[in-house]
Amino acid sequence: MAEGVPAGWGAPVYAKLDAALAAACMGVNAVKGIEIGEGFGAARLEGSENRDGMERSGIDGGISTGRPIVVRAGFKPTSSIGIKGRHDPCVAIRGAPVIAAMVALVLADHKLLHRAQCG
Repeated sequence: MAEGVPAGWGAPVYAKLDAALAAACMGVNAVKGIEIGEGFGAARLEGSENRDGMERSGIDGGISTGRPIVVRAGFKPTSSIGIKGRHDPCVAIRGAPVIAAMVALVLADHKLLHRAQCG
């Protein structure tokens, strides 16, 4: 969860904040799924049920709203436990701080982009 992100970072088309977060997190080894905000839960709803608006969502239309941004990553279980050598039985333990770091890097990048565009 990223708190304190000001409203207005990102863009509605080419520099979407949620797309940048998803791309960065998907670049982490063993990550097979990324959920931002309500994510997969929202995808299961009908349109009439999914009207959260900016009061609950940290990102709306690719732009930060000022609300906390929640990112969840799904990791593929390792399949190499029986092989000799150093193999971790659970990458999620080490993966969580890596995801947090990737989120921080994307937010830092978007802070600089916002400053360059808006002064």
